[in-house]
Amino acid sequence: MGIDLPRGDGSRKGSGNGAEIIRRAAYGKVTPESLGRFLEVYMECGHKAKAALAAGLSYDSIRRAEKDDPEFAAEVEQAHELFSARLSEAAYKAAVEGWKVPKYDAKGQLCGHEWKFSERILELLLKRHDPAFREKADIDVKHSGGVVVVQAPALMPGSWDEYAAQRNAARREVIDVPSKPLPDGGSSGTVEQP
Repeated sequence: MGIDLPRGDGSRKGSGNGAEIIRRAAYGKVTPESLGRFLEVYMECGHKAKAALAAGLSYDSIRRAEKDDPEFAAEVEQAHELFSARLSEAAYKAAVEGWKVPKYDAKGQLCGHEWKFSERILELLLKRHDPAFREKADIDVKHSGGVVVVQAPALMPGSWDEYAAQRNAARREVIDVPSKPLPDGGSSGTVEQP
């Protein structure tokens, strides 16, 4: 994002891709100016830790300031909303307004421009603003019924085993009933044990 971050040796290094961020041994004191710098950078990059480093503060000091000062916390929230608005504006431009891409002929000479649009961002914007484009529909269900809870009698560990054995035995009796011969001399499909 092009932010100059302080290094431990007092020099500054850009935060481009792969830039190494070296923490300072001693962070600066929290002042209204350093908090103002934090807010400026946070509006630009949307990353609290990077903004804190750019302002010469620790991330913990920013968190403490947010916790202790509700007015500062509101300003941080406003800075985040402004950053989000910038992102939304950029997404809108990429999806709806598009951008020009130069076109060259086989000899490398500029022969015109082509308009490009981001179909994926357009899809996301449509899903955000129009429920008809969403994969899941939000269903508002109002339930006025209740739940009936029946408390079972408390059983001790040994009595639980007895209770389960009795229930299983009752089920086996129903399943293991011997068959009786049918009136026509056939059988119902099971064989009686002698």
